[in-house]
Amino acid sequence: MVPAARPGPGAADHAQRRRSTRRRLARRVGGRFHASLRRLRSSAVPILQCGIAAGGAWLVADNLIGHERPFFSPIAAVISLGVSLANRLKRAVELVLGVTVGVLVGDLIISVIGSGWWQITLVVILAVATAVVANGSALLINQAGASAVLVATLLPPGQAGGLDRCVDALIGGAVGMLVAAVIPSDPVAPVRRTSRALLDEVAAVLRGVAGALRERDADAALTALQRARRTQPMIDSLRAALHGGREVATSTLQSLYGIEHLSWCSLGLTWGVRLRCLSLTALLSAFP
Repeated sequence: MVPAARPGPGAADHAQRRRSTRRRLARRVGGRFHASLRRLRSSAVPILQCGIAAGGAWLVADNLIGHERPFFSPIAAVISLGVSLANRLKRAVELVLGVTVGVLVGDLIISVIGSGWWQITLVVILAVATAVVANGSALLINQAGASAVLVATLLPPGQAGGLDRCVDALIGGAVGMLVAAVIPSDPVAPVRRTSRALLDEVAAVLRGVAGALRERDADAALTALQRARRTQPMIDSLRAALHGGREVATSTLQSLYGIEHLSWCSLGLTWGVRLRCLSLTALLSAFP
């Protein structure tokens, strides 16, 4: 009986590489899965707010006010809240104004010329142009065009109920703001998270600057300079998180707690900007 041949060193190396590849793939998939869970956990309250606000807006407009198919109410509630904490009140106001422009223009035009492809084209052009002439924001302009499309496609001519649809949008925005106040998000957590990331990056930049100055290394100085310049998006993110956190803190029962902690977290933004300027100044002065 001939004994089975033993696998050579090449086969063993190949098996080792496959096991190493599987481990790397498992770590990568696991890391992405945990990152997704962290994103979902951090957005859990805004997601819950959107769902409750959409259902509540439909309930108010349909059952209490008596509007037929008040689809603008849940749309306004969801858009006014979103998953971002910044500028919610501003978004609600712009949303109501955009719906008002789109619905009134769409209702007026469609009731006269009927519905069709060229009528939709004309209605959207007029609604968006009106919003632009009024110096509206991007949200207001987009919502005006979208509302005009909904009126021109979903509602029969003469039955758009322009005033009712504007009221529906107002109800949606109001319900969204009420839900945000009753079920508040944590105003501090996003600020703490972004400020920690910014300060860690600033510390790394300063270490790079110190090493470049100590060694008189121009390449290391250029690397540190480029890394310092790349911190601007992090500073912008922290500034937006601070703005959104202050808005949430001042509109909920957490105001005292939130504002007190936000005042400390804002130091991350201040020191991030100052230390970046100092590092850039040091590099420029050492390497003319």
